[in-house]
This record gives sequence, structure tokens and C-alpha cells, in this order.
Amino acid sequence: MKQHGKAASVASETVRKEQLHIQELIKKYGYKLHDILNANETSLFYVMPPDCGLSNKLTTGVKGKKHQLTYLFVTNADVSKKLALLIIGKAQKPCAFKNKTGTQLGFYYRNITKAWMTSIIYQEWLLDWDRALRNEGQKILLLQDNFSGHIVPETLINIHVTNFEPNLTAHVQPNDQGIIHCFKANYHAKYIHHAIDLYKASITPSKIFNIDQLEAMQLAEDTWNKVDTTTI
Repeated sequence: MKQHGKAASVASETVRKEQLHIQELIKKYGYKLHDILNANETSLFYVMPPDCGLSNKLTTGVKGKKHQLTYLFVTNADVSKKLALLIIGKAQKPCAFKNKTGTQLGFYYRNITKAWMTSIIYQEWLLDWDRALRNEGQKILLLQDNFSGHIVPETLINIHVTNFEPNLTAHVQPNDQGIIHCFKANYHAKYIHHAIDLYKASITPSKIFNIDQLEAMQLAEDTWNKVDTTTI
């Protein structure tokens, strides 16, 4: 089996050492499985027409649009909890929002020019979550990769954050073990079904793959809600 990228650049001894380090940390502070969480973000290009299919004749394709959102996924170790998605887009109020904010539409939504995670957005999100955990009386261990934007605020009280060593996330980070892949696969399946519904409604074939940002966010939220415990 040929490995690529991060998975190919790390020795098995290094992976085992990191796994033991995490286990020792859990034992030292006495965290239960439901108090151990993993956070990881990924980009979602939400207008993605298929580039292959079945046909008995030559057909023209539909060019995709590089409309991007960043999603932060958080799940816990005993699969009893999935946090609401943190979504990062480019515009504060995209046209599809009809002059409403992401909050008013029911999303934890932030915006920045490149629609990618920044330390400011990450710290704001962590502090909001820490306040919620204090109200609930829960203390947690948060495992994350060493991405430069993952700067932890010094004022956290109920969240203990630990970074994985470089290049190990493909081996030890749960969300990199297939959860995000499953989310994207299910999103694109729903996206294709949406296009088929439009085609059946006699919408012009060249337009059936069009989807605005709000529709994409709603589709992604529904997809995340249906990622079940067997996947996690």
C-alpha cells in the first residue's frame, strides 16, 4: 500500500509515542470519554458538479465554481456529542442571506476575505465555548492539530487544549480518520440529489447545479446532523 502526504512522512514509533502521550494526559487529569473532544477544520467547495458519469454518447460538462466555505468540526470520544458547526465564509451578509446575519439565520458564522480560519476567529469561538462549558459545569480536553491559527487564549478555564505533534493528524486525529470524508461524501450526494430534483422540475440543465451560500449551509448542516455514531 502506497501512502501519500502526511501519512507517509511519519514513522510508526513516532505515532505510538504520540498516542501514549495522549493516554498519559487523559489518565493524569482523569478525563472521561465524553469530556475528550477533537476539533479539525476543512474547506468545502460547495458548488461541485460531477466530472464523470455514465453515458452512451459524448456530452458536455458543467464547469464548477470555486465557492468556498470553511467548516470546523468538533466531536467527543464516546460519540455522544457533536458541536454545532463553525462556518467561515467571505462575505458578512451574502446576497442569499437577504440582509440577515448568520446568527439570525441560526448559524455560528464568521467571515474573512479568504474564508479560512484565523487566530482571531478561533479564539473568539473557543472563548464562547468556554463560557458555555462554565455554565454547564463541564471541563474538557480538546485535542487539535498544530495549525498556526490555533492560538489558545490564556483565559480559558474549562477547556484544556493539547496540540498533536506536526504531521501526525492523519494518524491520531479522529476527524481525519474518515469523519470529514464521510461528511463531504454525504454532502455531495445530497447536492447531486438536489440537482436531480431541479432537472425533474424542468430547470435548464446548465443551471441545475447552481446553489447559493445559504442553501449550501443548510444542506451542510443537515448532512452533519445525519453523520451518525457509527461513522464517528
